[in-house]
Amino acid sequence: MRREFALLTIAIFAGHASGQLISPNGDPPLNRFFGEIASNVPTKLQGSASLTFRELDICFDGGSHGARFDRHDGGTLMLFFPHSGYWTRAARKNQMQPVAVLTRRDRKEMLVEIRPDSKLNQRIVDLIDADISTGRHVPEILGTLQRVRDSVRDRSPLKEIAGRMDPTTGELKLNDDPFGGDPFN
Repeated sequence: MRREFALLTIAIFAGHASGQLISPNGDPPLNRFFGEIASNVPTKLQGSASLTFRELDICFDGGSHGARFDRHDGGTLMLFFPHSGYWTRAARKNQMQPVAVLTRRDRKEMLVEIRPDSKLNQRIVDLIDADISTGRHVPEILGTLQRVRDSVRDRSPLKEIAGRMDPTTGELKLNDDPFGGDPFN
């Protein structure tokens, strides 16, 4: 799992995009994000595809989170929930959580932002709903999975990310320590 989150962090610096993470109108996020935007459902998530939630974990960039799912075909789907330092000013102001997937193209890892209200976004919500309805998750995991689904569906920030944002401006609280104190004390 740590390997996937290291790749997520590296993938942030691998391409270019336009969306909630970066805007074509000169409204850049605090931290630069490179990637693409997707709205169509890839073949691997069509038809009888299914997802099984494994975990939600913090990334190595100071507060972003990733949700790992096993796919029906033996692959993995990584949903990336970047902290507000990667969001555009408008996304921070409106507290609209961007969501991306980690993918591999031409032997390179990259992030692809999921367009809100797209077929892809709805398909991921439907696949998560199907995983929720199986009844195979313990209550604690089920609660986390429901929060992940709600964030994808409504674009509300995950509580782990919202807790590090100023509630009125949406700006990242720069004095907040994601590690819970001085690790050298």
